[in-house]
Amino acid sequence: MIKVKENKGLVARALQVSWPAVLESFFVALVSMVDSFMVSGLGSYAVAAVGLTTQPKFICLAFFTAINMAVSALVARRKGQGDRDSANRILFTAIICCVVGVVIISGVAVALAGPIIHLAGSEPETHDSAVLRFGFFMSALLTANLGTEVLAAHQVAMNAMSLSFSFGDGLQVATVTLIGQSLGQGNKALAKKYGNICQTLGLAISGLLAVVFLVFGRWFFGIFFPNDPQIVELGIVIVKFMILIVLFQVSQVVFSGSLRGAGDVRFTTVTSIISVAIIRPSVSYIAAYALGLGITGIWIGILADLSVRLVLSAGRFKSGRWMNKEI
Repeated sequence: MIKVKENKGLVARALQVSWPAVLESFFVALVSMVDSFMVSGLGSYAVAAVGLTTQPKFICLAFFTAINMAVSALVARRKGQGDRDSANRILFTAIICCVVGVVIISGVAVALAGPIIHLAGSEPETHDSAVLRFGFFMSALLTANLGTEVLAAHQVAMNAMSLSFSFGDGLQVATVTLIGQSLGQGNKALAKKYGNICQTLGLAISGLLAVVFLVFGRWFFGIFFPNDPQIVELGIVIVKFMILIVLFQVSQVVFSGSLRGAGDVRFTTVTSIISVAIIRPSVSYIAAYALGLGITGIWIGILADLSVRLVLSAGRFKSGRWMNKEI
């Protein structure tokens, strides 16, 4: 951990870089929550239908998220090196890739909207409402198979988590930028210090968010489902996991941002494949279906995924090997 009072200038710089990204992520997440709230009056099936689109949407956005992270790390490194021309070329190339990607991915997604939503686990009552919208896929599929009311509660919880994750996303942007620039200048000590500063800020924010979930969890689910006490009770079960997950998630995102900012993307990719693609769905399936824990099992899987990613990324950060990457 970093002593904030002794590094006021660096803390101020981290906050200066992170707050615009926090606001951007927050409002993007807010749109999804408002979507769910606006349709909640139609019934749990409508909230579930919106939820079905979330993970297909994220799959479609994965290409652009990867481009964004790559260009952020590369441009930050080139800026630190004082190579403005190279930074501009990288940005221009990324824009061209994104334009081409939008055309191809959007076309495929619209053409296959029906099959994609069926694969996501829609039932007859939710399918028609879920096609012309798109949006972690296996977990969503497993949740959808537990029923419409369970999926509705899960969707509202994920919207709340997305709002909290926006703070981690903003800090990750700051971490990628500041570490990339520091390493571009050849200042490894400063890079590690920025990583520690962003981690300290993340812990403070996640602690506050955990308190908010604890105090306002029941009220939050109540405004979405005022006439469905059964769904609210499901939400209360989920809130207990949300409190732990927000503490893990923000730290994990900042550690991963430190590694990505240094160009250590192979490690983060392998870690994500192991944790997200294998551990999360496997633990979720075993806990939710084999052990019969239902939605509790799904969130045990999510918690297991984040715990593994946090341990692995924290270990990698503390090893310092990421500071020796050339990009």
